[in-house]
Amino acid sequence: MIDNTGQIESLIKELSTISPNHVDIYLIGGGAMMYLGSKQYTKDLDFVVCSEGEYNDLSDALKRLGFVSDRPTDGMKKVNLSDTQKRDGYRIDLFYRKICGQLQLTDSMRERAQMIIDCDSVTLFSCAAEDIFLLKSVTEREGDVDDCNSLIVLASQFDWDSLVEEIIRQMGFGESVWITYVMERLERMKIDVRYPDVFNTLSLLEKEYLERWADEFEKNLP
Repeated sequence: MIDNTGQIESLIKELSTISPNHVDIYLIGGGAMMYLGSKQYTKDLDFVVCSEGEYNDLSDALKRLGFVSDRPTDGMKKVNLSDTQKRDGYRIDLFYRKICGQLQLTDSMRERAQMIIDCDSVTLFSCAAEDIFLLKSVTEREGDVDDCNSLIVLASQFDWDSLVEEIIRQMGFGESVWITYVMERLERMKIDVRYPDVFNTLSLLEKEYLERWADEFEKNLP
């Protein structure tokens, strides 16, 4: 259990003494929510890196610090993890460029991220509320719906326009089915009542995806 941001920064400093090359780590999920003040603790840290070299350096550094590889739990069935590393009270979910199978770490997500700590060999960035919300829309772990609500209520400036733009951007990568996961989460949160304009915009995107899927399905029928 990680219950203060000092634990996260302590780990980053440890990694910086081990990693042979510089690594930019993007923190998303519960750990990033702690920096936003919308979560008091997290069971795991979601680390995302942009290159294969950074992933290998980070993975090796974690192992040299005593972390042991483990596999995802049932609550992460939709999630395509590169690896999971555990040590003592730390659990690190590692992602290489692509988060949860469909969500890519885009330039816009990186630009929205806040730099937290810059060490010799490791720089930690914390992702914005909108991008954490997207991740929480895909995962099925206990408390994810509550986390989504906390991001909207407690994050100082939740930017719905940025959220919609990022969804459109993600759909452009050819993983459009991901919009259905987001809509399932929004419906559970009753966003259609709380933010009808946002819900209507995303409903149109989902309708467009489903129509394209139906057309492709018919074309492939024998």
